[in-house]
Amino acid sequence: MALHDVILGLDLGSTSLRAYLHYPDKDIGHCVENRASINNTLRFQRGDFSSKGHPFDQSRSSTQVLPIYLGNESDSDRRAVSLKFAFYIFADAGADQLQHYYAVRPLLPRKHDARFRSRLWRGLHELFGKVRDRVHEVCQAKRFRLASIAITVPVQWTLDLADTYRALVSQVFEHEKDQISCITETEAAAHYLFKESLPELLARRSLNKNDLVLFLDFGGHTMNSCAFHVEHDSQHDPVFYQAVKPSGAGGGSEHWEYLVGEACATLVAEDAAAWDARTLSTKDRQAILNSFHQQIDLCGPGSNKGFYFRANEKDMRRFHLSSAVIDDCFEKALAGPLRRAEKDMIKVAARYSHDVLVVVTGGTSQHHAVQDRIRQMCAKHDIEREPVFADSLEIAYSSAKIAKGATFALSSSQSVKQFLENGAAIGLQTLQDGSKKNTLWDDIAPFLMSKDRQDFKYEFSTNGADEFRLICDPFFERHSFGGKFLHHSKTYDLADLGKLAAGRWAITLSLATTEPTGEVLLRVQAVHKRVAHWSTGKAISRKHRDIPLYYSTGANSVLLRSEDMGEAALCTTFGNGRTEAATRSPFWSDWDSLVITTPPAAASADWLAESHSLSSISVETIDDIACGSSVGDCSPVITSSRKVRMQNRVVKPSRRSPGMLARRKAASPSKYVISLGSSPIA
Repeated sequence: MALHDVILGLDLGSTSLRAYLHYPDKDIGHCVENRASINNTLRFQRGDFSSKGHPFDQSRSSTQVLPIYLGNESDSDRRAVSLKFAFYIFADAGADQLQHYYAVRPLLPRKHDARFRSRLWRGLHELFGKVRDRVHEVCQAKRFRLASIAITVPVQWTLDLADTYRALVSQVFEHEKDQISCITETEAAAHYLFKESLPELLARRSLNKNDLVLFLDFGGHTMNSCAFHVEHDSQHDPVFYQAVKPSGAGGGSEHWEYLVGEACATLVAEDAAAWDARTLSTKDRQAILNSFHQQIDLCGPGSNKGFYFRANEKDMRRFHLSSAVIDDCFEKALAGPLRRAEKDMIKVAARYSHDVLVVVTGGTSQHHAVQDRIRQMCAKHDIEREPVFADSLEIAYSSAKIAKGATFALSSSQSVKQFLENGAAIGLQTLQDGSKKNTLWDDIAPFLMSKDRQDFKYEFSTNGADEFRLICDPFFERHSFGGKFLHHSKTYDLADLGKLAAGRWAITLSLATTEPTGEVLLRVQAVHKRVAHWSTGKAISRKHRDIPLYYSTGANSVLLRSEDMGEAALCTTFGNGRTEAATRSPFWSDWDSLVITTPPAAASADWLAESHSLSSISVETIDDIACGSSVGDCSPVITSSRKVRMQNRVVKPSRRSPGMLARRKAASPSKYVISLGSSPIA
């Protein structure tokens, strides 16, 4: 009997790890349950795998080695911490980067301890090993074969963090890394809700056709946000795609509990002289946190309820943590997520003229104080419809929503060519006079390209203060019938171009395909003329760039591959070099070098880059040419085929070989190494 290929979804939360197997061919799935967790407990839902570990104490004796991961059990004598936080240690995140990640703080003093890091890695292996064993049992019983894996990550995680997570899963499951996909947690939540709950939302009239849905996922230690358009395809079935790039912030109920625990410990320590001068033991601290967790729904802003606790089970004295302290801990722990949520509400409410629906997911969102704040924000920013709290839509296996959504996203993936064949088009949106604090982008964007209409040259002028970005409407050709303008309410952002140099511009977009991989490239051609050259038709710069495109399963959209680097390469085509991202970019051509300047050279380099006396200019580093210094320590190397004017000093073209380096000290304190080439760049 043949095996059926399935997708495994893994959602690592700060409290538990959830797994789900999806069989796309028949659109059925199976929750991978932890058989050791047959009942709901204080902190875990039935079937969940605890993500807590005990990495701090290796052994009670010199010979005994204790396991890091104890499943859903706990050792009251050893401090427990979420193993998800270990990834911040592997990424060497500093205290400044984790200022709102309070629950991670116990790990930071030992982040450079090799043995401690090894125990964290071993704990993760033990946790995922338990899940792997259950996955294999289910696959064997159901005649499933694991074809691919989808893992969820917070949007704040860097590529390095995601790669570390992918490497761990690859090792434990003995699965190829290229068959493991990363999807942000909020995108996975969106895929789940659109697939499982869209009919109910439509029936409730919570959601209408052509709406924008803002998803807010309040997890235990982070909040992630993203917005999706809801459209209808040619068969009138609802489809969705990302409207705004995901964002996020650190904070959540895990951090709230941690801060309450610290406040309780401080209260006991301050009173210690009056009863028993000692600090709370690990066991006592955990007992206090468990007691608070049982009462957490009754505490927080608006409840005016304090928290009574005993320092240990033998002592009959009761301590009281006031409601003011508990509320203050709440505000600190949730400040980042709530602030981020409000900013995103303001953004979508201002940008999109049609109605916005806010959908809220995640364990922290179940708390009454969080729900009250979300409702208040919606009312404040004229979002008229009542926000939907997703946990009210489905109760059974609710903790597995994100893992399910990750598999749904992966199973609905398509190619770039398929996406473009749906009628996708790219336009150029403008923010006029951005330097005058204007924040409203134009409602319409001139058409630049679609699959069936390529090599269209769009010409425009700018004063140097306007900002530009490329936007995409996935179904433009279906509803516009050859139109010339995209409306922003149906688009998503493809790339921010920033401010373009003053003058006349001509932009042409087309598509190309690499051989033999068949990868689709966005071919960008840009011609720039300064005002003085309009009558002569002389081009100051003429550049082109081929940038790979990819289909994002989480966003349901086509994006520039390796987004930051892709945008940087694109911006450099228009004269806006993003040096931090661009230094990692694989898209640079030999003839168009990266602009990197270091103070005080920046002003001179900017002047040169915009100078109309140059047919072409590039600024590199000595490190790239002739020395071994780091990028930040090098003076720029300025290359040109014509004479270079630099702060009223002129360096004439050399008759020697093009590779000759001539040193010249400018009026500024910086020294420039100037290489005069012989071949202008057309």
